Parts: sequence; C-alpha cells; structure tokens
Amino acid sequence: MKCRKCKKEIPDESKFCLHCGAKQNDPKRRKDGLLEKSITLNGKRKTFYAKTARELNKKIAEFAAEGEAGKTKTFSYYADLFEESFDSLEFNSVKVYRPALKRCVDHFGESPVGEISALEIKRFLDARCKKYASKTVNTHRSMISQVLDLAVLDGAIKSNPATFNYRNTGAKKVIRQAATEEQAETIRQYWNEDLFSWLGYFIMNTGLRKGEALALQYKDIKDKTITVAKSVYYIGSNPHIKEPKTSAGLRTVVLPDCVAEKMKEGKPRDYIFSSNGEILSDYSVQKGWRSFCERHGMGHFERDVTGSIYFLPDVTLHQLRHYYATKCYEAGIDKLTVQEMMGHTDYGTTEIYTHIREEAIEAARAKINSSP
Repeated sequence: MKCRKCKKEIPDESKFCLHCGAKQNDPKRRKDGLLEKSITLNGKRKTFYAKTARELNKKIAEFAAEGEAGKTKTFSYYADLFEESFDSLEFNSVKVYRPALKRCVDHFGESPVGEISALEIKRFLDARCKKYASKTVNTHRSMISQVLDLAVLDGAIKSNPATFNYRNTGAKKVIRQAATEEQAETIRQYWNEDLFSWLGYFIMNTGLRKGEALALQYKDIKDKTITVAKSVYYIGSNPHIKEPKTSAGLRTVVLPDCVAEKMKEGKPRDYIFSSNGEILSDYSVQKGWRSFCERHGMGHFERDVTGSIYFLPDVTLHQLRHYYATKCYEAGIDKLTVQEMMGHTDYGTTEIYTHIREEAIEAARAKINSSP
C-alpha cells in the first residue's frame, strides 16, 4: 500500500510510514462490528475480516506467509543452471543455443516458474514466428522446455507447460538456389587459378561442406573415396577442428575421377587446403573466394549504409554443394545415397542404412564418373 501522507510504497500491515513516519489508517470498522482491511500480495488483492485487531493481523500474517511459501524460483534461476551444461556442448551448438536462451530469459526471467503458463509460452513463440524461421522458433521452445524440466526435477512444478502440442508456422523459408551451369563451367575452366578456385571445384564435385573440405587431410582419401570425419569451425576468424563424438559421425563420399586426377601429392597429415601447412582462416577463405568471383564476373556491386561500394558474389561455396546434390539426382543416384554422402541424415538415420553403404557407394561412383 501507499503512505497516506508521502504516497511512497510501504508494507500493507504498516502502522507507521517507514519514510515519513506518518501514522496510517486503522482497519475500517464495519456496521456489523467486524474490522475490515484489504491488502495486495503477489499482484492479488484480498480483503480480511476479524472481530479484533489482533485476529486481523494474524490472518494477514498467515496469508502473507502462505504466499511466500507457495512462490517458486524464477525462470532465470533455472536458466542459469541449464546454461552450465553448455560447457559440454560443441561450439557451433552453443552459438545457436545461447542467443535463443537469452531471448527466453529476457521475456520470462523474473517470472516464478509456477506462474508460467502454456498460453504465455505459446504467445512468446507466436511472436518469434513473425521474425524467425521454424527451426529457430523450435530452438526457443527447446530452451524453454529444458529450463522448465529442471524446475520439474527440483519439485518446483509438477509438469512442464512447454510440452503442449504446438504448431510452428515460422517465417517463410528462403529456398537456397544451386549454382548455375554457367557458374559451374567457369569454375571448371579456372579450377587451378588459385587455392580458392581449387576449393570451389572440389566442393562442387564432392558435395562436402566448406568446413569439412578445409579439415580434409591427404590421409582421409584412399581408393578414390573420401572419409569425412571432422570439420573446421571458427571462433572469430580463428579455425578449430571438430570431430564427431561417435562412429556414427563418419561418412564416405565418392572422389570423382575429375578431382582425383587433379589432386597433388602430399604427406598423410597435410591439409589439402592450407596456407603454409596451416588451416585457412575464415577471413582468408571469404576474401579469396570473393576475389575469384570478382575476377570472373560472378557477382555484383552493392553500396552499404556508409556509402561504400563492395562486391558480393552471386555464387557461394554452399551453393556449389547444392549444385553437387542436383547433379547426383540428375544422374539417377537414389535419394538415400545422396543424403548419406552429403550428411543430411541424422546419426540414427545414417546407421539404419549402413548395410547398403558399400554397394551404393560403388554404384554412385560409376554414375558420377559417367556423368558429364
């Protein structure tokens, strides 16, 4: 309640103001002789009645104690506990999870977990759908659910309100286009121009991700087959190697004859794409590929907010990976084999089809090598 004189907030049961010392009104005496007093606790207004002031104060004290006892810890408390588990996750996963968790904490942070409803969670996710793609919205829901799972384990709540059946509309997906045949022909013609044209040619004909290609060593290629077992990720522009936690992370990809005949000799542990034996930095890869595209007219110029003009490639290394998938489908290679070679399936799905791996890879090799 507010002081009757200085209007500052004071505890509801105060007889004197803690700020100015003014005496507050005594409880109201009703016509039936009962004392009446209303207070607000945890956002709820409640009125008490009693025959004596002592009885009235006792009822108010008991109600306040029950309110405090029933109040659960906040969402941010369990979010902090959940974030401690990030230390055991890979950098790329944390890079996705942490911003999503922060948005959830910004919204639900100081709310007691016992007061967070499924409807409130739905409204939060609906608001994210207007801005983010379905996958990102699902990441937000996963963060909320895992935080509230800790609250369930702690006994703060009996059930997790984030487990309701929710249909995620998400922002409209942007379809990533594959490189054009004209762009592919330019890369074929100038594949040996520099290290970055060679990288583009390699990805275009193997379907590897950029990070997988940069992590590739000569020992990973044997009998015209590539073993993909690791990839490069960047913190800033500095490269780091990430390896799969289990054997399910391994996959094999055909090394086409057109690529095999262009491969240079190297020591087993040498990186195929490196600068002085070191893994290329993210900045050097972006700059090198941008320069190659600019030299061959595969891009356009734009102006930024400061008025400066910069060149933007029309084809990315990732689009060359899509080009590879398109060519595989056009060559008649079955969908499951293409998914496995490109690493699109999750670990569980990949393991289901390991029994077809050797035969399917050999069939794919013949079709790839016979395709123009």
